[in-house]
Amino acid sequence: MSFGRNSAGGALEITDANDYYPFGMNYLKTGNAYFGQGTYKNYKYNGKELQETGMHDYGARFYMPDLGRWGVVDPLAETSRRWSPYTYAFNNPLRFIDPDGMQAEDKIKIFNNGNIERTKDNNAYDTITNEDESKSIQIARTNVTEKILQETHK
Repeated sequence: MSFGRNSAGGALEITDANDYYPFGMNYLKTGNAYFGQGTYKNYKYNGKELQETGMHDYGARFYMPDLGRWGVVDPLAETSRRWSPYTYAFNNPLRFIDPDGMQAEDKIKIFNNGNIERTKDNNAYDTITNEDESKSIQIARTNVTEKILQETHK
């Protein structure tokens, strides 16, 4: 969502709002919806620039949200031979991300010690740990640890 001041300089008004299906196509709802390529802010799905062609510019290649596919072969296709080189986020955009169009990355990483790490964006991630038998779960946000849940099991 993008906001701007109304013409009288008073309250903020919504100037641009977009809702998306998982693969990035605009969800055109009825009612009070703002969408389209004519809006002043052209950075849409995943913060990528929407081109006049309807494709999103990821840097390494262009993404077609209507097809859920890239327009060209993955430059690192040999590293993911099980998947089509045109596949976006291993066909699972709810779990995987592809920040620059080069290669999909898992948002969730499970380590041998039982820790789980979930990527939120390029600068922050959550680490979920259970280090003792108390069944407590700790979430570490970058350098800050916050105890969010403690259960006692008998």
